[in-house]
Amino acid sequence: MLRVVLGYALKVSISAGVVVAIAFQIALLCGVWNPHVDPIQTLRNIFSQRVRPDWLAIRQPDRIYQSGQPVGVVIGEVTEANGTLTFERIVGVDALERARPFEYQDREWRIVNVSTQTLLDMTIRPPASSLEGVSCEEVR
Repeated sequence: MLRVVLGYALKVSISAGVVVAIAFQIALLCGVWNPHVDPIQTLRNIFSQRVRPDWLAIRQPDRIYQSGQPVGVVIGEVTEANGTLTFERIVGVDALERARPFEYQDREWRIVNVSTQTLLDMTIRPPASSLEGVSCEEVR
């Protein structure tokens, strides 16, 4: 009798595990087709028990990131030539640590030069710090 009960318990446990795995795969496939998925932050969200609608970390293509968090919004033209990336303007950079590399569109960059830094740019809403003429080199 005990063997039968344990057998059913094992079968139910395995079946529940399969159902959870299939549900996870379906949710993952729905998000994989978005080209701006941040796999590292997504795994952090999954393993930190944050399984909510925002568990799939999606990166915006006009943002720069440090440690998985957005630290600036790219505005204007972005040009890349001879291994140097130049941003016309980056706003909302209050949390940006300029000495550390940042991520932009799945690549890692380091700031080499900034033409103009505005501590409180009143032309954007809400007012925040901004950088103009930002030259960067890729971190390899």
